[in-house]
Amino acid sequence: MSFQLQSIESESDQYELLWKVFSPPLEENLKMELLSIFSTCSFEKGDFLVEAGEHTNNLYFICTGTAYGFQPQAEKDAVVALAYQRDLIASLASITQSHPSTFSIVAQEPILALVTTFDQLNELFDKHRSLESWFLQATFRIIAGMEIRLAAQALTAEERFQRLWNDSRHVFQLFPQRIIASYLSMTPETLSRLRKQS
Repeated sequence: MSFQLQSIESESDQYELLWKVFSPPLEENLKMELLSIFSTCSFEKGDFLVEAGEHTNNLYFICTGTAYGFQPQAEKDAVVALAYQRDLIASLASITQSHPSTFSIVAQEPILALVTTFDQLNELFDKHRSLESWFLQATFRIIAGMEIRLAAQALTAEERFQRLWNDSRHVFQLFPQRIIASYLSMTPETLSRLRKQS
């Protein structure tokens, strides 16, 4: 199934986008509960949603725009995550274990998002187990993505590129080449050569 961006023109559109990630669909009373803990926020290009080393309790649901997570390194920052419309993004170590975040999350372009805190979600989990199940599923998807990326390090540059090209080709339209190259642990020149061959 191809990825398509949804047009967001109002605050109600943002919440409609959030409701769509729930399966099965939320009952109206649960929607009202979530409305009470989420609020809208925005970031300009280059703004940090999370900075490495800080403690954060926030979770962001991206409505428009793109962001990426990176680990600061001495020679060059390493991109470890890509996020775009309908993604939930946060520092799991920070929100669940109160550890300083090991990576930063920065807006690649202007972002419109919904934000809540893990503490607020936890209060709802106590009342509605179905919401806890949804969050666990979202968390498992994040962890699975990390595991897939770690496993990909054993692949050749060509194999890493081909996997991303086959599974998530739309990211090549959403992110600049230098970000994708870092995410794939290769140089922009290697990525450009592989794209020409594909």
